Amino acid sequence: MKKYLMIAMLIMLTFIVATPVLAGAKNSTDLYWTWPAGSDKNAYFMTTGSGIVQGWTYDHPDMGDAKWIFKPLSKFKNATECDEGWIGESPNWNPHNLYNVMSAESEPEFWGIFNKDTNYLFCAYPME
Repeated sequence: MKKYLMIAMLIMLTFIVATPVLAGAKNSTDLYWTWPAGSDKNAYFMTTGSGIVQGWTYDHPDMGDAKWIFKPLSKFKNATECDEGWIGESPNWNPHNLYNVMSAESEPEFWGIFNKDTNYLFCAYPME
């Protein structure tokens, strides 16, 4: 009986943990860009109430499946380095660089996600 109860609890925990991830993906915006020339890339982006931008990319040529975190330096003055385990880091990332290679379809939504006048701490982590 204890064995079945443990299995049921694990199944419920899986649903509880997976629900926020699925909700985040549902509310995200899929943006496309080309860089380097001829290489099409995309990621799903979502902002949080605190101004942090989260991104998810799959089969990225440099990072594979990765989660991206962009912390606005204007709000997080102590954001100077990524947490342990990062696979990509830029302490003063500027969104204009990505905007300059954004596809025409994605440009209108881009500035609704990123702040034009803000630099970010960019951290990339492997998808688990």
